[in-house]
Amino acid sequence: MPLPVISKAHRLTRREASAYLRDEWGVRRTFGTLANLAISGGGPEFQRDGTRALYTVGSLDTWAAKQLTPPAKSTAELRELTARAKAPPGDDRSGAYLFDDTVNLSAHDDPPYKPPGV
Repeated sequence: MPLPVISKAHRLTRREASAYLRDEWGVRRTFGTLANLAISGGGPEFQRDGTRALYTVGSLDTWAAKQLTPPAKSTAELRELTARAKAPPGDDRSGAYLFDDTVNLSAHDDPPYKPPGV
C-alpha cells in the first residue's frame, strides 16, 4: 500500500521513519538502529517531543540520499565513481589509488623465517 502524500515538514516517529526509509528509499534501518544512531551520531536529524524522537520527512530524505551510492552499470564503474567522490578537490586521478592495498615494507621487513634446526 503506498504511503499517503505528506509534506517535508511532517514528523514521523522512529518506527514510522524506519518504514518510510524502507518503503520510499529502499534503505533498511530498524527503529533500534535509528535510536543507536541518535546516540552515536551519523543518523538523520531529529527533534524531541518529551522522550519521543521525531524525524521530518525532509531530514530523512536528505540522510537517505547520502546513504546510497551513485547509479552505476558495474561494480568497476561504481568503485571508480565512489573513489572520485572521496578524492580531494582538484584531484583528477581515477581514484583507483584508494583501493590499492599494496604496501612496500621492505625497510621494515623481518628476515625470512627459518625453522629451528635448519
